[in-house]
Amino acid sequence: MDNLYFLQGGKDDGLITGVESLTPALSEGEGAWFDLSGRKLGKPTKAGLYIHGGRKVIVK
Repeated sequence: MDNLYFLQGGKDDGLITGVESLTPALSEGEGAWFDLSGRKLGKPTKAGLYIHGGRKVIVK
């Protein structure tokens, strides 16, 4: 891709030279708690091994 243009209402407003800050949106399930069987949970209430944010977490 040589050039990237922003068109608004069919008019060329000029060349885009960069992108300002981007904030990623949370996908469904991101930040959720799961048990080792893959079932989605609320926050764990019992001690055990869970998955949260893609990592294994031990809750004592």
